Amino acid sequence: MKYLSLPYQIPLATLNTNTRRKRISREVSLHESFPPHPSLLKLYSYFKDSKRFYIVTELCPYGNLHQYMRRHPNGLPEDQVRGLMLDITEGIQQLHSQGVIHRDLKLSNILLDHDMRAKIADFGLARIINDDSSAKEPFTFCGTPNYISPEILAQDSYGLSSDIWSLGCVFLTLLTGKPPFSVPFPLILSTFY
Repeated sequence: MKYLSLPYQIPLATLNTNTRRKRISREVSLHESFPPHPSLLKLYSYFKDSKRFYIVTELCPYGNLHQYMRRHPNGLPEDQVRGLMLDITEGIQQLHSQGVIHRDLKLSNILLDHDMRAKIADFGLARIINDDSSAKEPFTFCGTPNYISPEILAQDSYGLSSDIWSLGCVFLTLLTGKPPFSVPFPLILSTFY
């Protein structure tokens, strides 16, 4: 049985530049290319009408891990973290085997399905680099401050290992209820720009 979400709606007015239109097109195209995997959010369809672009995925009725952790401010039991991390790690392993770096792995981009399995979602910043874990992506500042790897913060080239750093940050957050680092984004920007 398929559990479909209500379509994610993107107003066309927000896709008002060529860059934004290319980004959503690239995200959907990349997501569509993934072979089915239980730890990656399933994309069923996408379409647009005169006002909106729609993305239809599998239903994840328990929301994302960020929302879930709000109800568990001191962290989750180790056995639950173990199961979630296994799901997430298998999903990252699948992405990396396809030469894809997610670049924005964080609690709000991990959804919980009807069986409480973790599903990696939001491939807007994902890129294909190649299947070599030592491959380097030219510097692009992207990601979420509490989960960004040191090489991205240092404006150095980075590769698949950046997702592994983010995975570790997710792991610690699930165990403790708090991210390992908490730096305001304006401070990060002022440091580098």
